[in-house]
Amino acid sequence: MSIRALVRVILLLLWFPAAFFPPAFAAAAPDPVRTARFWGESWRERPWPERLRPAPAELIAYLTLENERAGFSERPRPADPSPEFGRALAGIAARLPDPVGRLAATGLVGVFLVDGLGSTGFCETVLDDRGRESFIFIVLDRGLLIKTRANAWATWKENSAFRPDPEAGPDLSLIIETPEGDTPLNAIRYIMLHELGHALGLLSRAHPSWSPDQGPLRLDGPFTRLSWQAGPDGRPVSRFDDVFPERKALRFYGFERAGLSRNQIMDTYDHLSRSTNFASLAAAASLWEDFAESFATWVHVVLDDRPWQVRLERKGRTATVIESCWRKDRCPEKRAFMETWFRDPSSLR
Repeated sequence: MSIRALVRVILLLLWFPAAFFPPAFAAAAPDPVRTARFWGESWRERPWPERLRPAPAELIAYLTLENERAGFSERPRPADPSPEFGRALAGIAARLPDPVGRLAATGLVGVFLVDGLGSTGFCETVLDDRGRESFIFIVLDRGLLIKTRANAWATWKENSAFRPDPEAGPDLSLIIETPEGDTPLNAIRYIMLHELGHALGLLSRAHPSWSPDQGPLRLDGPFTRLSWQAGPDGRPVSRFDDVFPERKALRFYGFERAGLSRNQIMDTYDHLSRSTNFASLAAAASLWEDFAESFATWVHVVLDDRPWQVRLERKGRTATVIESCWRKDRCPEKRAFMETWFRDPSSLR
């Protein structure tokens, strides 16, 4: 889910909390691109790793409206897929177990490319004739992704949760590739993994919908209840908020408006790694980011045996190194869930 989608959810929670917990409501008609009727059946004829194309005009209109609602100035434009996107998607498909690939084949309408999205990626549900979220599409910003190497992108995103101050806190970097693998192709791959995690988590019902048109938010899903519960006002809160107080102020892509200062970096990662079962700091941002990050890091670290390491350095000397939770003993419940899910994600439906 992109920052724009998160902004939409946050605004709904802040301004219209009843949208997530209504006794009853009259749902507005969904935008055409969120209906199965709009997409038809032709997308099924291609293998899912080949469902990569420029965003159609109707999707551009939908994304433009979403940007306007969220206060983003960017106006998306359709973009032809660069070869790197096809290679990244094919590489991911080759590594996924067959049951996971089948879920993508039946539910992923397509991966659509634009320029000027306003974020790196976006994921949205598509409703069947009965109003159920049975399908999904992904949008990626070609222009942003073909320019950035993997480690630089990961480090940029990780730092975006802390207000910039060169005189405060340690230097923070997130390493997700070896020097040989530190390429724009592998940045695209990792971002695709994250967005695919959003898609497959929703399709498998590993977590509840992020759309208020699907009714009251339920927090009793098998993955969700490992880390999330209802707070006093009914909104989702982490089960670790009493020992991980920084999580409540966590806001990625905040930069100057981030809720955390650089002086809080050491405490943030200490609490994350010692007291929670989140696979990454980004996973702690919301229950939806939790699954997407768990999926992405599981494929990245467990299936592909690639690096994932947070480094905190002071004056060029490494002060702290945090390894993936999949290589430690701090997230056994989530490890057990992911092992089961990757064997058969449809077992949750």
